[in-house]
Amino acid sequence: MPDRDLSHAVNDVLAGHIDGVFDQVVTAVTHIRSDREKAIAITAVSRTPQLPDVPSSIEACLPDLQTNAWTALFFLKGTSQTIIVRTNAAVD
Repeated sequence: MPDRDLSHAVNDVLAGHIDGVFDQVVTAVTHIRSDREKAIAITAVSRTPQLPDVPSSIEACLPDLQTNAWTALFFLKGTSQTIIVRTNAAVD
């Protein structure tokens, strides 16, 4: 789906146009909790606290299906250390 971003794919799942999508917990949790989406597994070694009833990929008999995601915050050169520390604390 190179010409469409993930938000379009999620909308297509919700509308019934496609059967599934890989999404991050942080963006899918609301749809899963409201029963608009069904989570099959978390692609990680263990379950996530946000969705404790969703099995890990290992529990779902998919032991090789593991992913990691990360997010980076970038600041302009010269941003005050106070703002960086405060933002880091808020993210943590």
